[in-house]
Amino acid sequence: MSIFHDGAIEISCVDVLNSFVIFFDGELEDVASRAAISHHLDSCLPCRAEAAHEEAIHTMMRDLLSRSCCESAPQDLHDSIAESLAGMRRGAGEIVTEFRMTEISIQVDEFGSIEHREITIESTQIESIHPEHTESKNIDGELDK
Repeated sequence: MSIFHDGAIEISCVDVLNSFVIFFDGELEDVASRAAISHHLDSCLPCRAEAAHEEAIHTMMRDLLSRSCCESAPQDLHDSIAESLAGMRRGAGEIVTEFRMTEISIQVDEFGSIEHREITIESTQIESIHPEHTESKNIDGELDK
């Protein structure tokens, strides 16, 4: 993690993209996080382009909803959604890649004997995407007959 001269903390593109909703709603209360997102958007063209798109969609949806709904959502709903989003950001920190392949071979020799073999290869790779602790675990397969 890096701290810039203006006090902003460096954050990843993934964290910036996951924070768009609360950032555009003005509900991100942590000053350091707001500064980090702003600094990231100033220096990252792909995130800045995505932010412009997300902000336009967000504004359009808010305008549509405000025209069709006359009441505000209760505060406990706002709190519950914010808590769920924070939990998703904490829990969505892994990329799981699974692979399974089974090879079946049947051989008949000249005496009529049949040999049947199955080989199964399984692989699961779990990679953390949290910037504070990146780790990779690899669990490799087994051989079945």
